[in-house]
Amino acid sequence: MERLEPSGWRRLRQAVRALAWPLFALGVWPALACAGPAALHVPSPDWRDQILYFVMTDRFADGDPANNDQGRSEFKAGDATRYNGGDLKGLRQRLDYIRGLGATGVWITPPVANQWLDPSGSYAGFHGYWAEHFMQVDKHLGTLADYQALSRALHQRGMVLVQDIVVNHTG
Repeated sequence: MERLEPSGWRRLRQAVRALAWPLFALGVWPALACAGPAALHVPSPDWRDQILYFVMTDRFADGDPANNDQGRSEFKAGDATRYNGGDLKGLRQRLDYIRGLGATGVWITPPVANQWLDPSGSYAGFHGYWAEHFMQVDKHLGTLADYQALSRALHQRGMVLVQDIVVNHTG
């Protein structure tokens, strides 16, 4: 892979900021404006040095079974077409494992509220790519506080959080 020159990285950062700004403004990452030790944002590292572990959150680890079933036939553990129970708490509980693999950061599927079932009811939006509401965390994954706790836990370990986000289509 070709290395970008500093000006290329600068343009890439500007493009990412331009795409991410609506999420910041809508409160998906509300603590980015915070100052001091409680801030959820850390300066971007040199991404060429990062080893990211990609997590499809719903499929990774179930830290809170109480949020699995929202009562709309969208949850069925073991069924590849339905939510399976993984959540932000479960991911947070497994961070030492991920760090032990040599990862310096975690890249998660979009945690925003998703369309839970397609119109036919035959497939669930567990993957996070059917965004329905960018200002809310999907109830299957937990709460905004869970998301913030994940961010803090990563930063305490010297790791970064990369949130996948899809802005070109919604559920």
